Amino acid sequence: MRLYILIVCVVIYFVGFYLGLFYEYESNDEVSNLNDTISYTKIQIFKEIFINNIKVVFINIAGFFSFGFFSCINILYNGFALGYVINQNAAILYLKEYIYRLLPHSFEIVAIFWSALLGIEYGFKFFLYIYKGKDMSISVKKIFIEVLICFAIILMAAFVESYISIF
Repeated sequence: MRLYILIVCVVIYFVGFYLGLFYEYESNDEVSNLNDTISYTKIQIFKEIFINNIKVVFINIAGFFSFGFFSCINILYNGFALGYVINQNAAILYLKEYIYRLLPHSFEIVAIFWSALLGIEYGFKFFLYIYKGKDMSISVKKIFIEVLICFAIILMAAFVESYISIF
């Protein structure tokens, strides 16, 4: 079941990515906000990235209460955001630069997918429990460990993005 949910998450992410890649909106607000981070200290960048990614992971896990729906929406939005950023910078960046700039984000994408998997999987089990009367059979210890791993990955990703990678 987990593999199926992961595949669904990846498909939803790439649908969002595709939509963002071809979305036409003329505004420099997002781009100027990205450029503002250049004047931040490394600790400020670390905090911004960490807090933002923790929110994403928390929304994905809390998607459990919506039977996984909010986790799916959040994955769609994150894919859209990446596609949109690439769309807005297509004229100024080459493929090599995209790969160089996006590679440090591969850490956080793992945690984002993993947390969405948790929200959807346990949301589905919760749905079956509420509406079908099926046994929920979950291990709180296992969930706690997986959530801690997601947070640890997010912590490492924020460190790598703010202290090692170059924007």
